[in-house]
Amino acid sequence: FRHLYWATPFSSPGIVNGKYVMASTDYDSDNMPFIGASGLGAYYGLGYMSRNTNTLNADVVLNQKLDMITKGLSFKLKGSYNSDYSVTKQRGASAAYYTPVTQPDGTLEYRKHGNDTQLGYSEDFGKGRNWYFETSLNYNRNFGLHHVGALALYNQSKTYYPSTYSSIPSGYVGLVGRVTYDWNNRYMAE
Repeated sequence: FRHLYWATPFSSPGIVNGKYVMASTDYDSDNMPFIGASGLGAYYGLGYMSRNTNTLNADVVLNQKLDMITKGLSFKLKGSYNSDYSVTKQRGASAAYYTPVTQPDGTLEYRKHGNDTQLGYSEDFGKGRNWYFETSLNYNRNFGLHHVGALALYNQSKTYYPSTYSSIPSGYVGLVGRVTYDWNNRYMAE
């Protein structure tokens, strides 16, 4: 809608007697200062576009304390799956426009530019999916003034964006570990 906001009241008379009229290019002040056309030209007679998108997002998280093995031990499992599919239908055309021309006798005539065309049709499909998996083992325990922590984490993800031509998925695999110690929240090591 920025073209409509940019339009000044004198940029174009609009629709006159069923014709889309733009100010003559002989008068630069009648055109919009940024794009040199009226605000109506970006919308009038150009057709429409319709997009339908279906999206599926699924997330799962499982936290399990393993105190039966040793106090402070826990296990976490996380996963997600995302998928989308879209259909875009576009009907496009072009519309003729007219510019005013003042005749020697003072009457106003309109000069036609371009032709009205019938609506064309195009259709496009898009799809994509990705997934993420993470599992971790965490240890967190206090022994008097001593605090001990440890983490082992594995994660993996894959992204698919198929296109008309064969597309190579991208993936990521990670493994990380951490051990921490502190005494009385004063001296810390990681």
